[in-house]
Amino acid sequence: MSSGKINGVDSQTDRKLNEFLKDIRTLYSDARVYLFGSRARGNQRKDSDYDLIVISRKFVKKDFIDRPETIWKNSDVVIGADLLCYTPAEFSRISKTSFVLREAMRDAIPL
Repeated sequence: MSSGKINGVDSQTDRKLNEFLKDIRTLYSDARVYLFGSRARGNQRKDSDYDLIVISRKFVKKDFIDRPETIWKNSDVVIGADLLCYTPAEFSRISKTSFVLREAMRDAIPL
């Protein structure tokens, strides 16, 4: 087994991210997931976490604060990640007014 780097990221970490994405899509089959922040820009440090935006219609009846917790409770993957979870309507509305979200999406990578 090789232990190289893929796009500057440890290949073991990439495997963990892929497992985590599978868990997200098992819960939310319609999920669109975007990587943003230092890992998307390629200037991450070894200890940088993953910044992910998750968009799903299935978030509609869930409180904003509870959405990431639901994902974490249903995944056994141990990975450092910050999750921003939106419905499509919320994402559309907020991305028009939020400088932070617009900046995040500037370098975002769809996963």
